[in-house]
Amino acid sequence: MTTRLARANGINIAYRVQGQGPPLVLVMGYRLNSTATFIEQLARQFTVITLDNRGTGLSDKPVEGYAIANMARDLRGLVDELGLAQVHMLGYSMGGAIAQEFVRQFPDRVKGLILCATMAGGPNATLGDGPLSRRCTSARAARSRSHQREIDLGSRSRGETSSLPFLPCRELFRAGF
Repeated sequence: MTTRLARANGINIAYRVQGQGPPLVLVMGYRLNSTATFIEQLARQFTVITLDNRGTGLSDKPVEGYAIANMARDLRGLVDELGLAQVHMLGYSMGGAIAQEFVRQFPDRVKGLILCATMAGGPNATLGDGPLSRRCTSARAARSRSHQREIDLGSRSRGETSSLPFLPCRELFRAGF
């Protein structure tokens, strides 16, 4: 798999593309790069786009600009550079915070969202006003643990459906969204 560089938000972002299918952007956490072992499994159903966030891997390492909101703009620059109107997104750890901020800033760009081992908002959190944010606001908390929060936006066990697939990490591989 070849690493490429995209100019996004004033810096070079390293990324890789693997597989075929609907686009799925994998956003990793603090000091993690995009060499996760499960990418090959995802690439069987999706065009998986992995990136090294600013300051990690082969991406530029500027002195400043590490606010989550700015890193979400880095991500938007990459999605724009690739010419993708909408993507599914998987955010892991800090990457989940970046993915949530991406949804808040650019709600029409996300078709599906998966959050793994991440945090959700906080006392100073602000919500977007798009349809995805409205669904998130009305969702029920499925479980809460110290290291992982999962939100259920359409539990199959209750027979509900949602146009936004949002699945716990353990269900990622058996779900075809």
